[in-house]
Amino acid sequence: MDPGDLLRHLPLGVVAIDADGRIASANPRAIALLGLKDAAGKSPKECFAPDLAESVERQVATKGTGIVRSVVVGELSMVIASEPAGGAIVAVMPSGIASHLGHELKTPLTSIKAYTEAIDMMAEEEQMKSFLKVILDETDRLIAMIDREVGRWRSG
Repeated sequence: MDPGDLLRHLPLGVVAIDADGRIASANPRAIALLGLKDAAGKSPKECFAPDLAESVERQVATKGTGIVRSVVVGELSMVIASEPAGGAIVAVMPSGIASHLGHELKTPLTSIKAYTEAIDMMAEEEQMKSFLKVILDETDRLIAMIDREVGRWRSG
């Protein structure tokens, strides 16, 4: 599948911001959710709500430091991630999807954790126990991260 096809069919909106801080492209879902029309080449201030525009500009200024911001504007939740080469990616979704996404991510993680704990109780080799500890620690870290992000999305 062509990456462009994938972006066109995603259930969430995706807006690409170039290194100059201008809107490079937006998929159809982002256009519908944000009301973007002829946005290519424009600044976020020209097209987005003030809170979102400010967050996008701050994110672009981080120049690929790996910082990710979560922003809620009205009924929309957004995740803004800076790109290593400059610019940013904005993922947009209706706020209600945040809870659903959190649940969909936590369910398999909870299963992984439960089975790992069961194996850990049966394991006898120290190396196996140390590997299982890494799996458990990382699973706990992901679950906590999901809880924090979903909490932020809900609280706005």
